[in-house]
Amino acid sequence: MYMIENFGGWILDTRRGMFFGVVVLMLTMGVLWKTKAPSLTTLSSREFECSLAIPDGLNTKCIEYVYKGSK
Repeated sequence: MYMIENFGGWILDTRRGMFFGVVVLMLTMGVLWKTKAPSLTTLSSREFECSLAIPDGLNTKCIEYVYKGSK
């Protein structure tokens, strides 16, 4: 437990420790952003068509696509 207290004191009290803490925080945030952020995929209407649509208010939302093949 004493070693953890010394490590925390080093991070808070020294410039090197503060730099280390910021770098670790930025790396952690980057990893979380890459793993938790939703990905966006764009489909071409020439190659894909909607095979299953569900109502979404006054519109419909396609939840399943089928590959038609490129022509």
